[in-house]
Amino acid sequence: MAMTAYFDESGTHGEASPAVIMGGFIATIAQWETYQVEISTLLQASGVKVFHAVDFRRRKNDFKNWTRAQSGQFNSKFLKLADDHMSFGLGSILASNTYKSIYRGGSGRPRRVLDSQYGLCFRVSMWRAMIFMKEREDDWPLNVVLETGHRNAGDAIRIYADIVDSLIARYRPMLGAISFESKDACLPLAMADSLSYAIFRKEAGFSTHSNPDVASTGLSIPPYVVSKVPVRRLIIDEETLVALRNEVESGKLARISLPD
Repeated sequence: MAMTAYFDESGTHGEASPAVIMGGFIATIAQWETYQVEISTLLQASGVKVFHAVDFRRRKNDFKNWTRAQSGQFNSKFLKLADDHMSFGLGSILASNTYKSIYRGGSGRPRRVLDSQYGLCFRVSMWRAMIFMKEREDDWPLNVVLETGHRNAGDAIRIYADIVDSLIARYRPMLGAISFESKDACLPLAMADSLSYAIFRKEAGFSTHSNPDVASTGLSIPPYVVSKVPVRRLIIDEETLVALRNEVESGKLARISLPD
């Protein structure tokens, strides 16, 4: 039984962005199928054609003129779908200033292509996803879906090929295909969009939460916090950036054996 990871980004659409986030969820094909039925029912009942986290937060487009009560009731049902149908969630966080000063500003001469900020978040997200998949051989392979149309989509394709090539033989069957879909046609990207945008808001100082692995997702009526499915925040710190920059300068990627 294969699994699929749906990832989306936040914070890549402006030079002033404090951080770039890539977040998403992993679930089995059967879990995603049930999720799609239920979210489709929720969206239709709410008069929403396409879910965009920014539109929902700002009450624009399909969410225009919604009351706080409407938003809260929708959000409570929306968040519960993650607990009901997801297996694992993650969000990679890369501060813009450290990316520019340490990774892009390295003194050595790169022998490989430098990853974009989006690309580095994708690379780290894949590493954590593979740790999740490591002991789940019955659920191999993991297929990966990203939103189509991003200017760094080619970066993700190159990085995915890098990762597949770097796997030792034991783990090579773990990864399947990478593909791109639009939010209009791919309902699972809605949950990835919600998570990445919620983490971005937290990193930008617009929201807070006492649990570091929980992203504030706004008003919900009745109150609801995603708590059954594990969600992990991965901060790409200076030490990690130095190691990644050193790989670029050496021209070699370490063979991925994955931690025990």
